[in-house]
Amino acid sequence: MSKPKLALIPSGYKSGKVYSILPNDATGDFDFTRQSIGTRVRKDGLIEEAKTVGSITNLILNSENFSTNWTNFNGASISTDQALAPDGTNTADKIVSNGTNYSFTRPTSNITVTNAKYYTASIYVKADVETVGYIRCDYGTLIYNRKFDLSAGTLSTGFDNTANIPEAERIEELANGWYRVSITDVVNTVSFEMRIYCSDGSASSGDSLFLWGAMVSEGALSDYIKTEGSQETKTVETFTDVPRLDWYNSNCPSLLLEPQRTNQLEYSDEFDNSVWLKDDFTVTTNQKIAPNGTLTADEVFENSATSARFLYQNISVTSGNDYTISFFVKYNSIQYLQLASSTGFSGSEYVNFDIINGTITKNPYNTVASIKQYSNNWFRISITETSTTTTTGRMFFASIPSGTSNRLAGYEGNTSNSFYLWGGQMEQGTYPTSYIKTEASTVTRLKDLCIIDNANNLFDITEGTFFIDVIPFDANANHFITLSDGSNDNRIQFVFRGNGTQYNLFIEADDTFVLSRDISITFDIRNKIAITFKQNEFKIYTNGTLSVTQTSGNVPINLDRYSFSISVGGSEFQGKVYDTRVYDRVLTEAEAIELTTL
Repeated sequence: MSKPKLALIPSGYKSGKVYSILPNDATGDFDFTRQSIGTRVRKDGLIEEAKTVGSITNLILNSENFSTNWTNFNGASISTDQALAPDGTNTADKIVSNGTNYSFTRPTSNITVTNAKYYTASIYVKADVETVGYIRCDYGTLIYNRKFDLSAGTLSTGFDNTANIPEAERIEELANGWYRVSITDVVNTVSFEMRIYCSDGSASSGDSLFLWGAMVSEGALSDYIKTEGSQETKTVETFTDVPRLDWYNSNCPSLLLEPQRTNQLEYSDEFDNSVWLKDDFTVTTNQKIAPNGTLTADEVFENSATSARFLYQNISVTSGNDYTISFFVKYNSIQYLQLASSTGFSGSEYVNFDIINGTITKNPYNTVASIKQYSNNWFRISITETSTTTTTGRMFFASIPSGTSNRLAGYEGNTSNSFYLWGGQMEQGTYPTSYIKTEASTVTRLKDLCIIDNANNLFDITEGTFFIDVIPFDANANHFITLSDGSNDNRIQFVFRGNGTQYNLFIEADDTFVLSRDISITFDIRNKIAITFKQNEFKIYTNGTLSVTQTSGNVPINLDRYSFSISVGGSEFQGKVYDTRVYDRVLTEAEAIELTTL
């Protein structure tokens, strides 16, 4: 199969740009705009939020010079400045074993920490002679020893304390063979020890790894902070116009494109705040690592009363509008939760969720609902309902005694029973979008805009193939992906119908209708679609099947604009983009079927 003129397989970006694979001279790069903060799911499964201003301290005294304020044991030695570090400087050190088993280095003095707080230990590592090493941290009651395999990019059990697994850990692959390895948990001590091993019980002389950027900080993993003889603190900045390459439920990233949405719930991850009205619940704040990797998830306890127990906020709703409410939840000792409508809605609908097994256990009114799993056994639960009156409305979040309980079922509570809660969101729309954090007021995430314009050298072709590999969201409104001349006169467009069951392929050439066909697909899952076109021959392929053949019609001319919207702007595509290509030739049926097969 020949190379396409344009190929976007989301992998690289900067503020304001999404890089195409082809062409590689920047003429095929998409312009991207979103003048607000947005979130995505990272490769490690954590939700990454746009950065907020805050102070973080690296408690390691020398984070890059492992010959100062570090001590070697069991035949380990350090050679400084032996390789290019992740920041591009020649500051990475090498730890080498003389063949003694269990060679390691550690900060000379233990690090003073605050008992019962979360701390994260992290370090950047790169293979040299050895591809395996160990990070071993003494959290007090528990010692965590985790083996990092730099050839496989995995973390696993180390050579001692094998039963202990930290609450959160990750190995993040970076450029040029570097990885960042981290452990996060609660300390039960005031004196923290961190060790880095380059050999285990079967050492060989010369076993070695490159090290850089050691860090110990309170809370979850943060951006790296350099230290040079003393503890250092830095401020993290916010950013906008950053394309979101989203890794949720996938081994490869997709470009996440969402409409404007507002989280109408205030203090979205602070359930102790008085804006959250609570009946027979009590909240203890910041008790668990949240889906974004920060120590911001609250623990919600039952009280001892025999009653219904729920929490909610009062929100203004407008009759006829759809609203979706969602929460991130994690099991501790309460298994069943419920979302239920109240004032401003039907007042009787509810859905029950099992947060151990990740299932909906009861949905008597066939309410639009979902439960989706995130990292570290978190689930996001949601329901969507239509407001029946313009008023101050509410939807209830409740705990229930069983998966088959009725709406707001009462039961005798136990003050030891609890679950973890984070990230409440209520938005006008038919599905839950990416998490929008709020504090004292509602927050709006603006829509994503992605386009190539004035690119006639790419798209002004007399025949070709237009391919997309996408997950279209069921948005209850038409949304588009279009190749055009910037007007409605010449266009090839995929229209994802508001009925949530079909897409339409529409072509117009020189202000003359050519083709319009509706084809059934399943929304909210991946679909691969292509149209091949030349004079008097148009073929549409859907998920590996030739769906439509038409043997009449002209080809649109002066194509120079690729937009994830209608040709003149608006009705932006809502979903995820895994791949899109434009060829300047008609693919054969065999090629097109192969390209569109899931």
